Amino acid sequence: MSVSPHVLAVVSQPMSWLALWWLIALLILGRWRKASVWMLWSGLVVLGLLGFRALPDALIRHMENLYPVPTAEVVNRQVGIIVLGDGAELPDSFKTHGQVALSETAERMTVPVGLMRQAPRLELVFAGLDVGQSTTHVSESAQARTFFQQQGLNMSKVRLDDGARNTRE
Repeated sequence: MSVSPHVLAVVSQPMSWLALWWLIALLILGRWRKASVWMLWSGLVVLGLLGFRALPDALIRHMENLYPVPTAEVVNRQVGIIVLGDGAELPDSFKTHGQVALSETAERMTVPVGLMRQAPRLELVFAGLDVGQSTTHVSESAQARTFFQQQGLNMSKVRLDDGARNTRE
């Protein structure tokens, strides 16, 4: 028996669990008021933690600012670019319509296109998520291939890898 990717997506989302937590709290409100109120407040705290991005964003911004945007001179001295995936999302849309929907980290897909146009001799290695870890079984590399082809890149200069399960790999 196969489990639907949509069911897996719902089960794997923290917000689904939070909604279930609140539903249980509301169902027991009449009988165990104190426990229910505690559950509702703790759920609100969890929601705040899940939605509070200021601290992670500040940490990432600090790390990004450690490295300046390379000048044209620096880019021309390089031989290639390595891009870690996560620039595309909505693989269902890709499967259905062949359209690559870019995520909030779209620069992972768009900046290399500009750099390769600026320095056509550059090679690009795109390391996407292992297709086995995707609930839709659409690899990031397949989406990247389509996106880079649509952008007119010389695909003989692009290498796609979809065997990574984490950043280190």
